[in-house]
Amino acid sequence: MIPSDLTTIAPWEFSAYIAPREIIRSALPKALSSFRSVIHLYHSEGSRLFIHSSELHIKGISIDDFDLLTSNISQLKGDLLLIECCDEWFGDEPERIQEFGAICKGYSKKRGAVALLGVKNNYVFKTLAPFFGPVQWIKTNNRYTLLQKTMFVNENKSVYQYGQQTLQVDVEP
Repeated sequence: MIPSDLTTIAPWEFSAYIAPREIIRSALPKALSSFRSVIHLYHSEGSRLFIHSSELHIKGISIDDFDLLTSNISQLKGDLLLIECCDEWFGDEPERIQEFGAICKGYSKKRGAVALLGVKNNYVFKTLAPFFGPVQWIKTNNRYTLLQKTMFVNENKSVYQYGQQTLQVDVEP
């Protein structure tokens, strides 16, 4: 079963959400409703993690390369910058990942929240770890691993809490 809601996206933080695609698609619309202006950055190739309808207050921007990504982040203004992680932006260059992390951290301190979305904890997320505020990993079945300590578990639901964020997930057997 898909969770009913993602209760918060931390304001004024650079945070990461790592979860299966169906959880991200299900949880984000309600979580975004508290932000007045949302900018959604994604790579033009491949399927998107989050698809929004035109009536929402979200501006979608397709980004094809690292230079365009960093220049957009430096120039954009919104209460929330929602970024779908794309390994192609960074290649095998950890310096690019660190530069991206510094830019996102700066944005979150001066303009609004930044949330990086992904379906797996890969080298990009691991390299960005020093820049993140709260991070959420979701375990819905054995394919996904939870690296952090679980704060609360019962037989039907697990609640994982890091910093200011809480995500409730129904656990599949």
